[in-house]
Amino acid sequence: RTARISLRGELAGAAITMKFTGEGVLRGVGSDVAVKFTQVVTRPDADPQETGFVVLPDALYLLQPGRHTAARPWTRVDRSSTDPEDQQLLAQAATLIDSADPARTISRYAGATSITETAEDVIAGDPAVRYTLVVDLARAAALQPDPAVRAQLLQQVRSGLTQITSNLWIDQLSRPVRLVVRQELPGIGTLSIMGSYRDWGRDVEIEAPPGSQVR
Repeated sequence: RTARISLRGELAGAAITMKFTGEGVLRGVGSDVAVKFTQVVTRPDADPQETGFVVLPDALYLLQPGRHTAARPWTRVDRSSTDPEDQQLLAQAATLIDSADPARTISRYAGATSITETAEDVIAGDPAVRYTLVVDLARAAALQPDPAVRAQLLQQVRSGLTQITSNLWIDQLSRPVRLVVRQELPGIGTLSIMGSYRDWGRDVEIEAPPGSQVR
């Protein structure tokens, strides 16, 4: 279970517009997923901001915008921390892992996810099957045993976001090759994301940053 992943997307609304691209690698399955990922966010009239993530089963490291030239550019985030800023970073990491491995999202909300459509397709010249997936967030919240995750889901429902629809393409070896999400976020705008997966099974390197670069 190794692959290279690419991501591009846009968040467009009345008050905010930004585009983002990302490249990274994925290794593992289930709870032992490791991801190394670099994301660049661009906004009108602003310099691009680059963020780096290294997510290991037992650790999370973050390279924040503007710290690339610092003596210790990487920050290790404590997974048990109750600090609001750390909690936000941990939530970002969880979202990153779910985006990198769609199977996690499907299994996490299995009781609230429906396949509403399937169709044969071709991706990069190879046969694939496109699945349309719909997650009922209210049902996901009702079934969620983790109080923190349940509270987050209920907040989304209260804001008007009741379901998330995505399209997932699976190749003939049951591997994800493309993921597309287009979602209206109430009061914010439209979020569009496309992820691509390639080079399944090839060697990847995902290691913690050198200790001398971590603060």
